[in-house]
Order: sequence, then structure tokens, then C-alpha cells
Amino acid sequence: MNSIIRKTEINLITIGTGVILFGLWTFVKFFLTSVFADINHLENSDLFSISAWIITIIELTIRCYIGFSARSEGRGKRKRILYLILTSFIILIYLPIIALEVLIIFVTPGYIFNMIITLIIDATSVIFLLELMIDSIRLRRLRKQSGSLSQAPGEALVPNQNGGQP
Repeated sequence: MNSIIRKTEINLITIGTGVILFGLWTFVKFFLTSVFADINHLENSDLFSISAWIITIIELTIRCYIGFSARSEGRGKRKRILYLILTSFIILIYLPIIALEVLIIFVTPGYIFNMIITLIIDATSVIFLLELMIDSIRLRRLRKQSGSLSQAPGEALVPNQNGGQP
């Protein structure tokens, strides 16, 4: 049981790091797109540009919060429910976006290579978030079953004098 708990803790820490990196990638991609492709040609409005920047920064902040919270839970430090709610929220936002990207690939002949790459990255991001939720819930159940809520992660259980687990 403890090896399963430890494996799930490691998975949660790794996936949390991946979520943070996907958030950073989104920010860098948006920054480079806005600098080199000049997204202002899409709308001749500063409001559009400012709104896009605000949404990107909010997404980066949420992904960092989700990732750091998952890493913290994987280390046995804090158990928060808010990051799971935010994870569900991000997944629910990205599912229609992915469906729209698939539709655009079939309808629009240009930029198909870029759209396929964007689709793969977004789908991978959603898979990371789903795996994060699954591992977080699994870890909570395993810790509850084993009674190791107060045990430090990675600490081996020492049998007591009766030969059983503490």
C-alpha cells in the first residue's frame, strides 16, 4: 500500500510541475505571438489586446496555483480543494476549445500544421489536468485507507512489536 501511495505522490508532484510548465508555455507562446505576429491586426482595438493579456496572465496564475498545490499535496504538506475546482474549470473551458480546433482543422485549409500542433498541446494539457485530478483523489483515498495522513511522505512504516503496521 505504501509503495502505491509513494508512486501516486511522485506522479502528483511530476504532473504539478507539468501543469506549471504548460502555463509558462502558454504565456511565452502568447508573448511571442503578440510581439512577432502582432495580434493587434486581429482587432484594431487596444481593448482586445489588453483583454487578451489579462486572460493570459490569469490563466498562467491559475495554472501555477494548480501546479504548486498539486506538488504541495504530493509532498504531504497541504490538501486544498480549490485547486481541484480550478482544474475542473480549466478542463471545462478547454474541451470546447479543442473541439473548435478540430473543426477549424477540417474547415480551414491554411495553417493546418500550426493548428495540429496547437491541438496536440491543448489535448496534452487537458490529459495532464485529468491525470492530476485522478491522482489527487486517489492519493487522498489511499492515505485515508492506510491511516497515513500524519505520516511524512516517503517515510517507511515501521512494524510495531506485534508485527503489524502502526
